Amino acid sequence: MSIILEGKNIKKNFNNKNVLNNISFSINKGELTSIIGPSGCGKTTLLRILIGLEKADEGSIILEGNDITNTHPSKRKMGIVFQNYSLFENMNVLENVSYPLRNATKITKEESNAKALDLLKMVGLEDSKTKYPAELSGGQRQRVAIVRTLALNPEIILFDEPMSALDANIRLSLQKEIKDLQKRIKTTMIYITHDVEEAFLLSDKIMILNEGVIQQLDSPVNIYNNPANEFVKNFVNGHINNKIQSLKESVLNV
Repeated sequence: MSIILEGKNIKKNFNNKNVLNNISFSINKGELTSIIGPSGCGKTTLLRILIGLEKADEGSIILEGNDITNTHPSKRKMGIVFQNYSLFENMNVLENVSYPLRNATKITKEESNAKALDLLKMVGLEDSKTKYPAELSGGQRQRVAIVRTLALNPEIILFDEPMSALDANIRLSLQKEIKDLQKRIKTTMIYITHDVEEAFLLSDKIMILNEGVIQQLDSPVNIYNNPANEFVKNFVNGHINNKIQSLKESVLNV
């Protein structure tokens, strides 16, 4: 599988603290890679550097062989789905998807509406096309945010903890939708999450960060069976054991 994105010797310092400490990595085309780690490990800073919202102190970002380290975010061929959705509250669902598309590509309103409707059908929202964001559930708003990003045909879609505000049942449903969508359209995705279980369910690869250093970048199976060090072992097992204990308590309390 070919490499689509590389980070080379990336460093970022905030207030004399190394948030990212000389990290290097590669992301394969068509895969979903999650980035996990404890709070303050550097995962959100890395995402912001990749999309161009933050500048690294040192290092470079290579997309399909081209150095995009100093490229403007709008020219990076990446899209981002934020935690708070960032939908236009004064536009309906169809307009939320078609307007950015029309604005970026200069196609006609009819063409952008047709493409937007096709994307909404893909995620089962065609019947909600005339609704406004305030009339949608959290899961529906998240799906609109995803297809709005897809409309611009990015090479890579980045997700910034997109399900942290959703309840458990909606999260499970949307996790499956994102994975199915990613496999269907074969778009490369980078997914920031604090939820280890979510990362293991969704990902082809997982990057585990701690104190600004990549501890392991591997498949979920290899991370579970062959943790690179004690931190990875304890971090993963701790979350899994906590989940098991939570399930036991739920069953006993029924």
